[in-house]
Amino acid sequence: MRSFYFILAFIFIAVSAKSQENKPTPGRIGVGFSINNGMGNRIAINRVMKHELEIGFEFGFKEEKAREIIKDSIEIETTEGANMAWREEKVITPSFNLTIVPVITKHASLASNLDAFVGLQIPLSFGSKTETIHYTKIATNDYFSDVNILNKQPATHEIGLNLIFGCQWFFYKNAAFGAVCGFGATSYGMRGNCETITTRTNSGSLNPIHTTTTSSELFIKDNRITTVNSFNDILGIFLTYYF
Repeated sequence: MRSFYFILAFIFIAVSAKSQENKPTPGRIGVGFSINNGMGNRIAINRVMKHELEIGFEFGFKEEKAREIIKDSIEIETTEGANMAWREEKVITPSFNLTIVPVITKHASLASNLDAFVGLQIPLSFGSKTETIHYTKIATNDYFSDVNILNKQPATHEIGLNLIFGCQWFFYKNAAFGAVCGFGATSYGMRGNCETITTRTNSGSLNPIHTTTTSSELFIKDNRITTVNSFNDILGIFLTYYF
């Protein structure tokens, strides 16, 4: 039965590919959704030009707030000797990343609803400054200890140049489903001030330490990384409709 459905699908594609009535005419604006490996999901907007050219851009963003919490019990030293206490450790890392990818493609002149193209991408990615909070709280009867670490990191940027190859099938009037792959180079950078602020608080009659201290460490980070991507890193599928 599966073979029967596969044959039907193959015949449907083959028959629909014999004409090009579903392809958009020059001047139409395409809006689509793409899923790219390593770059997240993106909205695509492009315009069909003359001479089988197409220009546009993709954009997407990613905002997250990673939260890791660990709760357990540990042995501590008090003024009355060893004792058990509860420990809670929490790490919170918020981040935001914006990606913009200008694209230009050259399409093959095929007299069918199938389409093939080659083009260039210029991925631009911008990451916000981050402030990671890492605190550890230890508490029991008449004993309290808290360590709060604030780690500030500068913003990041990334620029690349990709050569892409792809194909798409216009399964409906002005609507296409396709796939793309390629290779290219990417340059990643992070430059700016990094600061770590540590605050330690100890209190309680059983705590041998009764102080609150704050220390700060400041340094400049200048990281630059250049990589060359293979076909395995630039893979994606997309769905586009032309108005």
